[in-house]
Amino acid sequence: MGKIILTIVITVLMLLFAIFYFGGIIFVTFAEGIKLLPIILLLIAIGIAGAIIYNMIERIKEIKGGDENDISKY
Repeated sequence: MGKIILTIVITVLMLLFAIFYFGGIIFVTFAEGIKLLPIILLLIAIGIAGAIIYNMIERIKEIKGGDENDISKY
C-alpha cells in the first residue's frame, strides 16, 4: 500500500510543478498581449498532465499485479 501512496504523491508533485511552470509562462505571455501562444502552451500542458496521470495508472496496475520491479527483467 505504501508504494501506491508514494506513486500518487510523486504524481501530484509532478502535476503541481507542471501547473506552476506552464501557468507562469502562460500568465507572462497572456499579460504581454500574445493571443495564440497561451492556447498552444495550455494544450501542451494538458497533454503532459494526461501523460503523467496515465503513467501513474499504469504504475499502480503494475504494483497491484505484483510486478513491482519490472525493470530488473532487462
